[in-house]
Amino acid sequence: MKVGLGQIACKPADVDANVRALTAAVQRAADEGCSVVVLPEVADVGYAMSRMSEVAGTWDSGAFNAMCDIARKTGLHVICGLSERDGNRV
Repeated sequence: MKVGLGQIACKPADVDANVRALTAAVQRAADEGCSVVVLPEVADVGYAMSRMSEVAGTWDSGAFNAMCDIARKTGLHVICGLSERDGNRV
């Protein structure tokens, strides 16, 4: 088993840019023959804690869906810390 460790330069509170970077990191790991890729914590929003409540996604949208899609496409197991919105709670 080959495990990839992905690091991205998170853009604080820019979920779209971070998801593009995460997706590219997963694709690179797949291209390198990895079975598993481990990505940073809070990778969808960076450490923009003061803005997390406004940009955090849910489990049926946003960054989570994007990570599921790239995992299915590449066949990799993806470990990635994401923010989660549940109503008004993050």
